[in-house]
This record gives sequence, structure tokens and C-alpha cells, in this order.
Amino acid sequence: PLPARPPLPPRGVGSGGSGVSLPDYSLAWHLRLVVGELLQLRTPTADDGVHRAYLAQLETCARWHELAAAATALPATPLEEATALQQALERLPPPDEPTQEVLRVLDLAPLDDPA
Repeated sequence: PLPARPPLPPRGVGSGGSGVSLPDYSLAWHLRLVVGELLQLRTPTADDGVHRAYLAQLETCARWHELAAAATALPATPLEEATALQQALERLPPPDEPTQEVLRVLDLAPLDDPA
């Protein structure tokens, strides 16, 4: 579960735009993608302040799946997408113990093992 109020991103992460600092960047990030497309605004990039702030927020909150999805959500070439995902995942601490899904992928657990 998410903390009651997510911590703010590191200093300077969200400072490239309007100067507004939000306690939660998820709504702003999603609105920028959806409404921006509807209004035919410039396609967001990985350098946009809201995008960087949202990624920093997800990283701070240890929301790894959401971080991976957001890091690859912007239009990019396959190489750019792989690089963004690799950079995001390199900063994550390894899990204490691998999940059953990871063990299955690594062939360390039988595929018919009930999860």
C-alpha cells in the first residue's frame, strides 16, 4: 500500500516547469498524457518535469511495477525504451528473496508448481 502522503521528489526534480511542487504527481502525469493527446499538445518527453517528478516519486515509494510502466509509457524507440527501463531498474535495491514468478523464469522452480 502507498503511504498516506507520498514523499516529495528530490530537490530540483520538478523544478523545470511552473515552479509548482505537488505532494503527488500521479494525477498530473496521467492528465498530461491523456489530455495532452486530446488537445494535440506536444508529445511529452522523458525530460519533462512532471515525468521526472513522477518517476522520482514512484522510486521513493518503492512502487517498482508502476515505475517500470511509467518509465516506458512515453513514445520512444525500442532502444530508448530499454535504456529508460534499465536506468530506472538499476537504481532499485534487489528483493530479499525472488518471487515464485522470478524463480519460474529462472527455471529454479517447476513450471507446474502452484503459486
